[in-house]
Amino acid sequence: MALIEIDRLVSHYASSSGPILNNINLSIDRGEYLVLLGANGSGKTTLLRHLNALLIPRTGRVLVDGLASSDLENRIPIRRKVGMVFQSPEDQIVAATVEQEVAFGLENIAYPEEQLEKAVIEALEMVGMEQARKASPFELSPGELQRVAVAAVTAMNPDCVLFDEATSMIDPRGRRDLLQLMRRLKGRGISVVSVTHEVEEALEADRIVVLQRGRVAAEGAPAELFARTDLERFGLLAPEAIDFSRRLRRVGLPVLETLDEEALAADLEALKKGVEG
Repeated sequence: MALIEIDRLVSHYASSSGPILNNINLSIDRGEYLVLLGANGSGKTTLLRHLNALLIPRTGRVLVDGLASSDLENRIPIRRKVGMVFQSPEDQIVAATVEQEVAFGLENIAYPEEQLEKAVIEALEMVGMEQARKASPFELSPGELQRVAVAAVTAMNPDCVLFDEATSMIDPRGRRDLLQLMRRLKGRGISVVSVTHEVEEALEADRIVVLQRGRVAAEGAPAELFARTDLERFGLLAPEAIDFSRRLRRVGLPVLETLDEEALAADLEALKKGVEG
């Protein structure tokens, strides 16, 4: 069942000569893990910011759980339903301690005081940061800060969480932790929409949507999309495993064309044993 419905969305910036988004039609299901890919300037972040009413359509409409973002009275309810984690974790911090940071949004919606501490602890436990409750956010690594940002968003009990290139400024370990959190959110029935330039991060998505010059240029499950041999025309490279397997096949090695690194490694090990045997 669709949580977010986008119908003929067109969006312009005042400084642009043409539309940033042009006739976007898209639906996002409850509990779906969707990744938006595309070259710089393709409209990914602009589309993402329409999903929680940070931007409002000039033409077309965006519905979140049946609420039109164009109606002023719907914007606060939409932002409660759809949280966002931004690219730079430092830019999201407003409080002196981690627990105050997570409590901030709840306090702003007059969350019952007697339930506040429990909600904060549960959100921090979900992201593995409960031991840092009393710490200053500015003592944390960028990856830890992003986990706190996720806790602050999920404490609000959203139906969907948006990630705007949220892994781009953190180290590989922090990236792994954040991707694991995205999968955990999906496991709880929360929709996840992630903008990224890293095709490897899209491999576990339910669906990938590729934007090009403000339009939906391609979409499909990872196995379907990355089976295409024309990704470069969208400004994308194939994931490493399938790219390497294709190069091996071109030189005559009988390996599977696969996105699965472990399956490719098993193929190569079998070939090695065959040669040695």
